[in-house]
Amino acid sequence: AAFAPHCDRPERYSVVGPKVSLSPQQAMGLSLAVHELATNALKYGALSMDLGHVEIKWGTSENGSFTFSWTERDGPAVSEPKRSGFGSRLTMRVVPYYFDGKSEIYFRRAGIRYVLDGHLGNDPETLPHPPLDQVDSDAGRRRISGDRHASVT
Repeated sequence: AAFAPHCDRPERYSVVGPKVSLSPQQAMGLSLAVHELATNALKYGALSMDLGHVEIKWGTSENGSFTFSWTERDGPAVSEPKRSGFGSRLTMRVVPYYFDGKSEIYFRRAGIRYVLDGHLGNDPETLPHPPLDQVDSDAGRRRISGDRHASVT
């Protein structure tokens, strides 16, 4: 749902992955990351070009590990930005905390690739929270109450 408003034609993207259960914080974090990546793809990346394409994949393993990737191709040549903003801090520091994991972004000439590696099934009450100096507001520290899981298909 976070990606759909950014894509004009279904052949410009592919989405592959099994149904998974995420904690509310993980669902919110991943949704924000996808929104940030899609916005940047539309402004500067693959979706700014008529033939550009985005591939979104995720997978799990029996031990509860989770991998999510966003790969752009057929867009303008990419180079690493000279500065990072809120979106970079969100995707590189905040979102990985919700998955007790890490993320990497690769500025390949053919297009960016973002990879998030972490774990599923964490209780929202025991998830680590980003250090206060890594977020711009209290939003990164708030816990979400209510249902314990959200489904991603």
